[in-house]
Amino acid sequence: MQQHVFESYMKAGLEKDKAALLVIIGGLTNGKKVFIASESGYRESKESWSGVLRNL
Repeated sequence: MQQHVFESYMKAGLEKDKAALLVIIGGLTNGKKVFIASESGYRESKESWSGVLRNL
């Protein structure tokens, strides 16, 4: 299985840190995509991605 990770940025709120929706999608050998995980976090944040991966 291949895994792809995506960040979707949100322009909402007044915080300095930019919020992001962190998504992991797996790709099966037959081409089907499978949702694996989704969590809110911060844009380009190692800590946010580490939390998503730990929770798998």
